[in-house]
Amino acid sequence: MASSEEFLEHFIYFHKRLRPPSKWEWIVLHHSKTKDGKTVSWGAIRRFHTKVRGWASIGYHFGIELLRDQYEILLGRSLLMDGAHCKEKGLNRNGIGICLVGDFDIAPPPEEQLELALKLCEWLCVEFEIPPSRVIGHGEAAPWKTCPGLKFPLEEFRTRLAERLDERLDLRGGRKA
Repeated sequence: MASSEEFLEHFIYFHKRLRPPSKWEWIVLHHSKTKDGKTVSWGAIRRFHTKVRGWASIGYHFGIELLRDQYEILLGRSLLMDGAHCKEKGLNRNGIGICLVGDFDIAPPPEEQLELALKLCEWLCVEFEIPPSRVIGHGEAAPWKTCPGLKFPLEEFRTRLAERLDERLDLRGGRKA
């Protein structure tokens, strides 16, 4: 069985060949604003988006949810398609949408979920040459929203992401992410 990193590498390799990487300029973070697991799930979000809203697919490109006893990265809308997660500032067209299942207005995301979001964003930033300054919360484009949650440590998240990308820069002999 392939590791999460190997899977992401192959997934992004495939998508980069079909859609120019310059298309993706932003990463937009969301929260489902629901309890994780029994109350709502990635499948329930997908059904809501397709059955109730009538969209072709779930609006987000990726999700991160607790499945049984560990957090997993879940595939959503293909990277070959525009998102349906942030119409403000044209971010459906050039922003990759990631939804962390949980309500981070009430409590911060668990470290394990945050760590997986960092790994995913790190891969996306490197592969699509997105700087960490362009990893934003939905609420930064739509100020009336709290996404990715009032207790989501967004500045800390960007700082940690920038540190990881700086390490990659050093390891790759100067490649800028």
